[in-house]
Amino acid sequence: QSLARLLCQRGTQVTGSDRAPLMPDWLADAGIRTAAQHSVPALPADAELVVFSQAIPPDWPELLQARERGIATVSYAQALGLAMRGRQGIVVAGTHGKSTTVAMVAHILEHAQLRPSVVAGASTLDGLPLGRAGEGDWFVAEGCEFRRSFLQLSPRVAAVLNVEPDHFDCFPQADDLDAAFREFVGGLPSDGLLLVNADCARARLLSQFTAAEVEWFGKHSRADWSAANVKLVDGRARFELRRHRARWGEVALPVAGLHQVGNALAAIGLAHRAGAPREAILAGLATFEGLKRRLETLGTCEGVAVIDDYAHHPTEVQAAIAAVRAMHPDRRLLCVFQPHQASRTVALIDEFARELTAADSVAVADVFCARELPAAGHGLAEKLAAKTIACGGDVLQVHSLNDILKHVHAAVRPGDVVLTLGAGDIERVAHGLIDGLRRTHGAAK
Repeated sequence: QSLARLLCQRGTQVTGSDRAPLMPDWLADAGIRTAAQHSVPALPADAELVVFSQAIPPDWPELLQARERGIATVSYAQALGLAMRGRQGIVVAGTHGKSTTVAMVAHILEHAQLRPSVVAGASTLDGLPLGRAGEGDWFVAEGCEFRRSFLQLSPRVAAVLNVEPDHFDCFPQADDLDAAFREFVGGLPSDGLLLVNADCARARLLSQFTAAEVEWFGKHSRADWSAANVKLVDGRARFELRRHRARWGEVALPVAGLHQVGNALAAIGLAHRAGAPREAILAGLATFEGLKRRLETLGTCEGVAVIDDYAHHPTEVQAAIAAVRAMHPDRRLLCVFQPHQASRTVALIDEFARELTAADSVAVADVFCARELPAAGHGLAEKLAAKTIACGGDVLQVHSLNDILKHVHAAVRPGDVVLTLGAGDIERVAHGLIDGLRRTHGAAK
C-alpha cells in the first residue's frame, strides 16, 4: 500500500486487489481502485505492469491474466528498486526496527525541508501508510532480507540495525543470512555510507565487505553516534547525544522503549549524511509520534489499558514487554502472543517461551501461518504454552483468538495492562477487548 500511494502521487494510475475483506478508505480517496479478495479479477485494458507481493500464491487471478496477456510482472522489491531510480537512496536493513527507523529519518528530513520520498511497510498513527512521493533528492525505504529482496535496491546510504535469524523458510542456515547481508552492503558505492550497529557482532563484521565509508552507532567504544546518560521517563528515553564522543545535543524521544535509542541513533546518522542540520535532527526527533502497531496504546477503559505491538521475534517480544513495564510499572501485565510462521516458531520456541515469562499472565494464540499451509502450525501453540509454563510462566490453556478474547475480557480488572503481540491478525483481540470493555463498562476514557 505504501508503494501504491507513492506511485499514485507520482501520477501513475494504480489499481489492485487484496485478500482483506475491507479496504482502507484512503485508497479510494487517493484515486486507487481496489477489489477485496480479488472479487473483480480483471486487469484494466491499458495495464502496463503488475506488481505482486511475494506473499501471494502464483495462481493469483491478476497474475494469471497478466501472463496470458503478456503484461510484465515484477515483485514488490523490484518495483521499489525501479521507483528509487534517479533518487539518492537511503535504505534501512536489519531484523528489527526498520519501519520505525525509516519513519524517523523521513520525519527528520521533512522537518529539515528536504522533502524526501519514503516507502515502508507500516502506517502512521493517522492510518496512512508510509508512502510518499517527495520532491527532494532522497528516497528513504526499508530493505528486507526476506528472499534477498533488499538486493533489488541500489542505495547510496544504508544502515544495518541488527542481524538475527528470522526468516527460516528463506535462510535455513545462518551462513545464508550473513551472505545475503554481505552482498547487500557490497552493493554500496565507494562514495556512499554504511551505518552499522556497533553493538551487534554479526552486523559489525559487515564493515569488511563494503567499499563505502563506514560509521558506527551504539554503546560500543568505536561508535561515531552514541547515547550517554540514558534515562527512562514514563517508559520514554532521554539521553545525551554524542558525536565522536563529544556532546552533540539532548534527545527526549516521544516514543516508548529503550530499544528506540538504537533506532534513533541510526536515524540521526542517516539524516546527518542526507544533509539535515543539527537543529532539524533534534527538533524532528522530539516531534516523532511513532507508528501504528508499534507499542500503540489503543485505549483505556475502567482502568484497563490495551496496547498493541507488531513483535514477532523473541528479541522484539523482550523489547515490547520491557517497554510496557517501564510505561506502566507495578501494574499487572497480561500478554497475548500470536506466533507468526510455523518455521520461526519451531526454530525459536525456547527463546519465545523464556521472553514471555516476563509478563504476569500469557495467552498463546494459534500460529498465523503466513506463506505456509495451516497444518504447519498444528499443535505449536500448545507446545509453546507448555514450554512457557515450564519456564515459570502463567499461561491460559486456550489458543483460538475468540476463546482468548473471552477469557481475557473476563479476567481483566482495573489497573491491568493488556499487551497484544504479533505480525498476523492478533490486533483483532486488542480491538475486540476495547469494544467489549466499552459495551460492559461504558465509553472509554
